[in-house]
Amino acid sequence: MLIKNMRANKDKAFGEFLLRVGNRIQPTIHDDLILLPEKMVIRYESEKAYEDALIDVLLYLEEFLNTLLPNGLPPHKLVLKVNCPIILLRKLDLSNSLCNGTGMVCKRFDNYVKHDEIIIGQHALKQVLFQEFHSHLQKMKDILF
Repeated sequence: MLIKNMRANKDKAFGEFLLRVGNRIQPTIHDDLILLPEKMVIRYESEKAYEDALIDVLLYLEEFLNTLLPNGLPPHKLVLKVNCPIILLRKLDLSNSLCNGTGMVCKRFDNYVKHDEIIIGQHALKQVLFQEFHSHLQKMKDILF
């Protein structure tokens, strides 16, 4: 018998639901179809209400996923300090030598801008600026729907 769901510590109700399913004590409808608790169901009332409810669930899911630290994967949040080395993993701007493997060092941080310096290759000592992107709920709504 399962006693505690270690992966669902943040959401106690969902963790308890999973334990009831795993222990085969969650009520079923028929043919072993699990009866979902009412608070886990998103009812369709209108397009707008459904979209808002879905966005709330997706944002909650993102927050939950960001708390997980599976073995072998780094944390979701990247914290940089001045003079820390960086290696690009994507091609951003080939004409300025910003491609896979470009080595850089963080020089300073301003509001929404990160100042870096390329440290190897043909463009060594070249200053590069990166804009920080902040997503907001309203922007997300506009993009998704």
